[in-house]
Amino acid sequence: MNISGWDWVAAYAALVSTGALALEVRRWFESGVRLRLSQMSPALVVGDPLVPKDARYLAVFVSNYGDRATTIENLGLLEFKGAFWWWKRLRNKPTKSGITPNPALPGRQPVLPALLEPGQRWQGHIDWIAVKQWLDECDGKLWVAVWYSSRTRPVMMRVRSSKD
Repeated sequence: MNISGWDWVAAYAALVSTGALALEVRRWFESGVRLRLSQMSPALVVGDPLVPKDARYLAVFVSNYGDRATTIENLGLLEFKGAFWWWKRLRNKPTKSGITPNPALPGRQPVLPALLEPGQRWQGHIDWIAVKQWLDECDGKLWVAVWYSSRTRPVMMRVRSSKD
């Protein structure tokens, strides 16, 4: 087998083009809207005269770490019950669902819909007493969900409470 210099050049070009294709596929998967949820429960609001001192909330934080803007349309709760609750969650078929029409603190302007640019963060609040009642009824299979304009499926995070 006789390998010439041009064969080495062709092998090098094939290797470089395969690497470029792999980087392009990776960029394609990582581009677009990418939302990350976090929560604080139960959250007390300190130093705000408009909010009652004893009021507790499920505080939901949404960050857009993608490269495109999106609009947050709804904030709600989803319950998944039964022996195969994980299958229902995977298929996005909740047993019970509810939305929060105005997830703002008392005395504030409505916060939905909200344009979320890349690198920005949004927060919404749900009354903790209502969430806690629902959480106790559903054996802890409660998820907070955020619907946004780029997809039909919501981004979800399981609601867990610290000991009250």
